[in-house]
Amino acid sequence: MKNVLVALAALALIAPGASAALAAQPADFDAQAQFAEGNPPVIPHKIVDNAKGESCLTCHLDLSGASKAPLCPHPVRVYCTSCHVRSDLGTPATLKGKVKK
Repeated sequence: MKNVLVALAALALIAPGASAALAAQPADFDAQAQFAEGNPPVIPHKIVDNAKGESCLTCHLDLSGASKAPLCPHPVRVYCTSCHVRSDLGTPATLKGKVKK
């Protein structure tokens, strides 16, 4: 029980400084999502909302290298957006040039 109290006291001393340091950092969700370990890479360009794999694999299966897109390591999985998300999801959606509220 004494060890638990010591640990809680240590956390009480550390916590205010840690929370202030975290609050001082601006949130960059795109960068965090892109480099999060174990997550699939984000899509850094616009795509058709109903994109399956055919349009993605046009560039990401181009063995000639002309498209300069990274090669897809699993071309048999054609529903790319079931795992990969667009990196611009934080931007407001527009409807005929007007921002949705």
